[in-house]
Amino acid sequence: MNTDDKLEQYKRDVGQRLQAARIAAGETQATAAAKLSERLQPEQEPIPPSRIGNYEQGLRLPDPLVMQTLCEIYGTWPSAIYGFAEAPTTTEEAVLIQKYRQTDAPLSRKA
Repeated sequence: MNTDDKLEQYKRDVGQRLQAARIAAGETQATAAAKLSERLQPEQEPIPPSRIGNYEQGLRLPDPLVMQTLCEIYGTWPSAIYGFAEAPTTTEEAVLIQKYRQTDAPLSRKA
């Protein structure tokens, strides 16, 4: 597989994870686009739902600010969407992982 093929496959994989996160959050492409517009460009033309569709189909990758904002809307983490190992998939999962790790921390003692 050459570099261009790998990039195209990566864009499709990211798109599939974005779509799964959107659906899990109970959002439609239209509501996701409206929320994205409200957060990123409230005084400008609204972002069309087709842009969300383009991301999900792997036709284009969102820039980092758009990705972060979509993940906030969907309640997930960019690292999960980008496909990094060991990434929490939801905010709730991240909180649980953090609490678990805190239980493993050494206990502090007052002298």
